[in-house]
Amino acid sequence: MLDKQFFNDIKFYPYLNSRFINIRAVRGQQAGDALYKKYSVLSTPTVLIAMANGEEIDRLTGFKSPAENYKNRLEETYKNENTLYNLKKVYEKNPGNFEIIAKLVQKYHSGYNLDKLVEFSKKLVKNPEEAKKLRINKISAYEFGHYALTYAAPEQVLTFVKMFPESELRVEGINNIRRFFHKPKLHDTILNIFDILLMKYPEDILIIEYYAQFCTETNTNIDNCIILIENLFKTQQEKISSGTAMFYVHLLKEKGYENKIQQLCETISHNKLTEIVYFFQRDEKYDQAFTILDHIIHKYPNNYNFLYAYGKNAVLSGKNIDLGLEHFKKCLELIPKSNQHAHALVYCERGILYELKGDFYKARVEYEEAIKLDPNYKEAKESLKKLSEKY
Repeated sequence: MLDKQFFNDIKFYPYLNSRFINIRAVRGQQAGDALYKKYSVLSTPTVLIAMANGEEIDRLTGFKSPAENYKNRLEETYKNENTLYNLKKVYEKNPGNFEIIAKLVQKYHSGYNLDKLVEFSKKLVKNPEEAKKLRINKISAYEFGHYALTYAAPEQVLTFVKMFPESELRVEGINNIRRFFHKPKLHDTILNIFDILLMKYPEDILIIEYYAQFCTETNTNIDNCIILIENLFKTQQEKISSGTAMFYVHLLKEKGYENKIQQLCETISHNKLTEIVYFFQRDEKYDQAFTILDHIIHKYPNNYNFLYAYGKNAVLSGKNIDLGLEHFKKCLELIPKSNQHAHALVYCERGILYELKGDFYKARVEYEEAIKLDPNYKEAKESLKKLSEKY
């Protein structure tokens, strides 16, 4: 969007070429990855303005139309006295200026430079009287400094939630510990954090979702988490995310509560069930996806989307192949004959399943049928070519 509406629009060329030497860094390419790493770029789109020697002046993240407004935003950033470059120069001359330290904390937070964010946040929280006089994003710089330190370690999150249990940033602070879930030595600290927050906010949807993720990944506190999620279903079902529902299904399966999974499938919408299956497939948790699909198809045996999802899950997992073929066959009966591409799609997937079974003759037949229905179907043609080369 940013490339198309701004950088590739010729009306902006005179402006860009008169002020900058424009370089595009592409993730996945050696030169691009080096720049992403050097400048700690974690999100796209990011436009970074730098000196000729490579020192960063400032950066813009995100893009919102119209492009003319983005041009103005870029110009304001470039000329602003509060650029990262200018703030660093002022700090070098006066490292005791807490207003500048607070502005640098805000800059490093918005620019995702976590090492610098933590470094300057420590300077803020060591001087609470000065920090409490300043504001960052409408809250006390002292509070924001403690929040910023949550990027460093779970212990800092624990400190933050104890000091500011009602902070608007509490959920973001919890989000920062998710990357530590896989470290067993930190589990007691993480559980302590959840205990404090869930005691005060037992129906906070986001906190419970993160807690459910933790319980799923660590296989701990399962019964307690199930109770919390079930209470949410009673009071805020329409607000529960597909992610929370996915964790719920995983925990129920872990405990063998098949009846509760069946009740869930009868309660929530088809769209949310489809999303849950997709999340399981994305995370390669195919057995959980099959569990959901078995319950749904038993209740809705002629639902094309669920039948197709089952067949696709068989393709992805290499399991339940015969039932996958059967459900794909039912899909072909449900699709209008006029929709040739949809038929071709199913035939191609069936070809993959036959390959997985080792029945290469039937796989060839399915691929050829797909190409017959849609001669431009690239995936089917490539699958047939690879099959012909091997067998």
